[in-house]
Amino acid sequence: MKQKLFDGKSYEKCCGHCLKGTIPLDKSVVLCKKHGIVSLDDCCSGFVYDPLKRIPKRPKLNTDFSEDEFKL
Repeated sequence: MKQKLFDGKSYEKCCGHCLKGTIPLDKSVVLCKKHGIVSLDDCCSGFVYDPLKRIPKRPKLNTDFSEDEFKL
């Protein structure tokens, strides 16, 4: 299920983005304060979105250059 942010973008409800969860170094599970060890895709009724845990997508770089663009 997706929720709307204040700027119109949407995010997916999952324990990987929850304020109550901690992601260990191996990044395969979440250590939840409420439910213990859960998977990244789980979600419960105590979900609170933490924007600092979201990893943004990398921007696509333009690779369609011609030789004329590099001539002085």
